[in-house]
Amino acid sequence: MNSLNFSGFMVILMLLGILNCSSKSIDKEKEKEVIFQEFSASFKLMGDGYDETIYYNSKDNLIFCRIEGDNLWIRFARDKSDNGNNSPHIDIDICNYAGAGVYAPVDPKKRPCPLGLFWDIFWHDDERVYANQGSSSPCQLTLNLSGDILSGIFNCRDVVRFQGTETIEITEGTFTCKIERNP
Repeated sequence: MNSLNFSGFMVILMLLGILNCSSKSIDKEKEKEVIFQEFSASFKLMGDGYDETIYYNSKDNLIFCRIEGDNLWIRFARDKSDNGNNSPHIDIDICNYAGAGVYAPVDPKKRPCPLGLFWDIFWHDDERVYANQGSSSPCQLTLNLSGDILSGIFNCRDVVRFQGTETIEITEGTFTCKIERNP
């Protein structure tokens, strides 16, 4: 009888050990999920031959939000290589970054930035480059901040092609990214 109880006790201990080990591997998987959080961006392009909604994610594409001095540089690019420079991408420059808030358009050619919460937006697609004007309307960026995770919505009409007169609209824009601080 004692050997039966002892054997049963050993089986229970082995099962508990197996369950404990599998629990630890599940915890490690959850830990990996927490470490890699996927960020995303989407926006709609209309005009000058564009009529599409573009989706980017941080697993397959380049998405970053970098603080540089008092400003914030946000980029969404199709390719990660060469910092996204050689693929279609959006650049959003935020003057006088102050975290959550509503930002108004500023002429990207006017630097240094005026006082206040301002932003500009560029669409780069090979040789075609478009940028908002200070008078682009409606053109607004709204930011929300939770810890170091930034999310935003943006829309801008009357985004003009450099060295041209063609315009596009960048609408229904949304994104999430992690704030990076350059030393």
